[in-house]
Amino acid sequence: MNNIPKIIIPGYGGSGDGHWQTHWETGSVEYDRIVPKSFENPDLTDWLSSLEEAVASQSIAPILVAHSLGCLLVAEYLNRSKGDVAGAFMVAVPDPDGPNFPIGQAPDFAKVPHDFLPCPSFIIASGNDPYSEASYTSKIAQLWGAEVVNIGNKDHISNVGRWDQGRNLLTAFSAGVRKRT
Repeated sequence: MNNIPKIIIPGYGGSGDGHWQTHWETGSVEYDRIVPKSFENPDLTDWLSSLEEAVASQSIAPILVAHSLGCLLVAEYLNRSKGDVAGAFMVAVPDPDGPNFPIGQAPDFAKVPHDFLPCPSFIIASGNDPYSEASYTSKIAQLWGAEVVNIGNKDHISNVGRWDQGRNLLTAFSAGVRKRT
């Protein structure tokens, strides 16, 4: 795998032991993880600060590897920050207007930036994600200038174990990012 560092950006609750992000991070030096104080009651300012610190700690521009609410953080960060990011790899982008979005726990995340993202971006979606319909994912991908792939019915793409398919997609995305740098 290439030498581009990756920053894991979990969603609501922090991506526990069985989550693919945790599997990928375990035993690997190429991954770092943001650690905001507010995984259970997401505070946008706290999450942004945690991501800013993680990006600033890298010696070269990292790829942000986000899941769910973390994807909305990535979009917000990329629209606000001057931090150097090589790419954004986003899985299961939630729709803040959807019926299952945790608006009571994450109201700061409800206003999603619609600006084109300033780095290569890739979205992975599921055909039966309870937090986002395919039409929303297509719309947000177009607004952000992101490539999108639907991997079939994988629910919210969280309880998929090691998820080798996702890791292969990240490897391919990373190779494309590396060619651009």
